[in-house]
Amino acid sequence: MAEATQSVRTVTTEVKTFTLTLSPEEFEWLKDVVGAAPFTATSRSVWEAVKSPANGDVYTYEGVSYDLTAKYLDTSGDTWEFTGARDSSGQPLLTCPGAGDGYANWSLRRLVAQYITLRKA
Repeated sequence: MAEATQSVRTVTTEVKTFTLTLSPEEFEWLKDVVGAAPFTATSRSVWEAVKSPANGDVYTYEGVSYDLTAKYLDTSGDTWEFTGARDSSGQPLLTCPGAGDGYANWSLRRLVAQYITLRKA
């Protein structure tokens, strides 16, 4: 069930902020709607916020939470790190430094499909 709250904080000016609490299904719906909207300055900032929520240092994929500030080792012992960018579906992108262009900007989905298990370096 969607829930919205409004808060007001007075500094030198009044700043209004809004917080949405969404179920996973509602969040996916919102991503679809915002992602399909024509981009304006406002819709672009909303899209970036939806792709990278406030707890953006952690990303959960298939029940596993990944620390986006950490480096990870694949099953071959190669080190991967998050680039800070995401693909069009919101998946974090990773690069294996020094391994060449073929190992740059892999989505987490692709990396997990290729190597199955990742562990913190």
